[in-house]
Amino acid sequence: MLAVRRAFIGLAAGFFSLLTCAVAPGGGSAWAADKAVAARELEILQPRVPQNRLAKAKALKNPLTINAEAVARGGSIYKARGTCVVCHGARGRGDGDMGAMFDPPPRDFKHAAWQSARTDGEIFWAIKYGTEEGMPRFEGKLSDEEMWGLVAYLRSLGK
Repeated sequence: MLAVRRAFIGLAAGFFSLLTCAVAPGGGSAWAADKAVAARELEILQPRVPQNRLAKAKALKNPLTINAEAVARGGSIYKARGTCVVCHGARGRGDGDMGAMFDPPPRDFKHAAWQSARTDGEIFWAIKYGTEEGMPRFEGKLSDEEMWGLVAYLRSLGK
């Protein structure tokens, strides 16, 4: 009788498991995968400029005329001199060779919600001063004009 009871409990637990946590590809639960995706989506929307600097950063405006030439100059810096590709990847998705080392991962510049949530000034600030999440500072390595060109290029990735 005890063996039957254990078998019944095991079957019931397994059935309950299936009802509450459908199995996702790769063996994890769909709920856990959905939770991870939701957490990532929330993280994307978080500013990386410190709260005590955020208002000033948001107020910064790109002084460059945004045209194909400014975007191309920014793209040249992104792909070579700025070393952005190493972490953010060739397409700006945050999937560069070193990007996997960071938690949270480098920004995905093609992400529509991120493009909408961040101002040009915040992006410039993060490039110039770096972030606590691992973005190095480029103050003294790139001119302000070059950093604003990078902002123009990063914006073009979201279109």
